[in-house]
Amino acid sequence: MLNKMLCGGNQMFLTLDWRDIELYTFKVAKKILSNGFRPEVIIGIMRGGYIVARILSDYLDIPGIGAIEIKFYKSIGEHGERPILTQPLTINVRDKRVLIADDVADSGRTLQVAVDLIKLYGAKEVRTAVLFVKPRSIFVPDFYAELTDKWVVFPWEYGEVIRELMRSRDIPLSKDKLMKLAKDIGISKDKEVLDELINLVIKTKVRK
Repeated sequence: MLNKMLCGGNQMFLTLDWRDIELYTFKVAKKILSNGFRPEVIIGIMRGGYIVARILSDYLDIPGIGAIEIKFYKSIGEHGERPILTQPLTINVRDKRVLIADDVADSGRTLQVAVDLIKLYGAKEVRTAVLFVKPRSIFVPDFYAELTDKWVVFPWEYGEVIRELMRSRDIPLSKDKLMKLAKDIGISKDKEVLDELINLVIKTKVRK
């Protein structure tokens, strides 16, 4: 899918580095602080949401931090995907003010399921925070940094994106071609760092 979008040339990418994450998370933290909401527990939606949750917990001095993972599966004979809790809640939220954090609200379904679930666990109040919201999202978080229709590439998924580029071609890409595609997306402006990253990804693929 990623490779088709690159070939089509219509998809715009928003590729972030760790400095960007710091700034966008700080922006969300300030909105939460200005709102007056004081969460006692923050829950990160795995995987990227846990990183956002950890940073927010530091910025806002939130004492409790936990994680949850929700995936959507479609069984034989079913018309739509149904949510499955693949990582149970790791912290008690009963009678607490809870903030649910994720990196991006794409379809919004995961956030909606997470909110419903945390309420079932007995949370006193539930709010949500993400770094980015897509215009098509069915769920609008309480706090977010930016609205974007771009494909957001986070620094914790550079390897995943490169592996997707490798998988999406019938004919194996040369390392030079792979580097060019990665640079076109915006992964690492440092040629040496990108070279080492691609070497690492190739080695892990060969090992499997």
